[in-house]
Amino acid sequence: MSEKRNEKIVTCGYGLIGLCCSDCLLGPCRISPFEKDGQRGICEDPADRMVVKNLFRKVTGEAWRGLADLKEALQELLSHHAHPGKRRQPFIEGQANIYEKYGCPSEKPKKIQSRYLSQEVVKLFSPFPQGKTLLLKNLLPPKAFPLLTQNSFSSGSLISAFLDITSRGSTESPDMEILLEQCLQVSMIPLLCEELRQDIHHLISEEGMSRSDQIFYDVIKSLPEKPSPMIFLLSDEESSSGEWVHRMARSLQRDLTGRVLTFSIHRIERLRELGERLSERWSLPVAEMKIVTLISSPLATRVLGALALGFSAISHPTLPIHGSDRVETFFSEILKKKFGNRYFFSWREDVANDVIDFLK
Repeated sequence: MSEKRNEKIVTCGYGLIGLCCSDCLLGPCRISPFEKDGQRGICEDPADRMVVKNLFRKVTGEAWRGLADLKEALQELLSHHAHPGKRRQPFIEGQANIYEKYGCPSEKPKKIQSRYLSQEVVKLFSPFPQGKTLLLKNLLPPKAFPLLTQNSFSSGSLISAFLDITSRGSTESPDMEILLEQCLQVSMIPLLCEELRQDIHHLISEEGMSRSDQIFYDVIKSLPEKPSPMIFLLSDEESSSGEWVHRMARSLQRDLTGRVLTFSIHRIERLRELGERLSERWSLPVAEMKIVTLISSPLATRVLGALALGFSAISHPTLPIHGSDRVETFFSEILKKKFGNRYFFSWREDVANDVIDFLK
């Protein structure tokens, strides 16, 4: 049994480039990358649309799991209010910053602040929000993230935003750019859910600030006062390609000695807050900064969420889009012309030179 467990899993080569679709029971359909101009799936989707629909299906599934995890954290918070216990809850370092981040009244007692936050998080799960919550407005200030976030989340409800975006993406619209922008928008949801989930855990626990939290805030304090080229390293714990991120960073540093700062970020949900802090310090939207994120994660929303925030990115594993020239063009050229940031393809031999040119 242990020998079988250690055997190397053979992945689907068609799926790695986005040309294998299992959306219905008639599939899976596969389109040859060498004959993609003439082939179609059973549903008559050409190669380009198959790649986009596969990507959209991945990110909506990941977003739904993010919402489920946040709902579980919310239930713990509500239970904590209902059964607070007799013991006086100690002051936890960093809790005041969390309440302030979400717009909770700072002059109110901690118990009232906590109830206020839980009520605001409940509103995020309403498909028919009555009155806007301030949470998303505080998390996505237009000055920092003006491009892909403000219209999608204007209702103040994550569920409402998810339903709106996914319903638009399920239509048969021939506009590939709109569908790809919707992939970016929906990828913001699990990033926001994870940030809220981690903060809720911190609020209801009796643990002080973790070592990784302390490192993160130390990084913020050390950020330069003026706009500077930077590289952020992001690696999921479950990712098997973390070493690739560090090799790529070392390669870039050799050619950019003295010109670029490099920081490791241990949790993806920190990226939004880091972008907001930089925007406040430099008076720039994230998309206008010379920052490249090197991401090692098996989740598509990690990469697309970083792009939606305005960061440029390179990832391993790469996004499954190599089966469509139109989709590649969107991420490498159209995204840059329209918004200012771009996605670098790690499979290209000259990718390091492209990143270096961007950071100069």
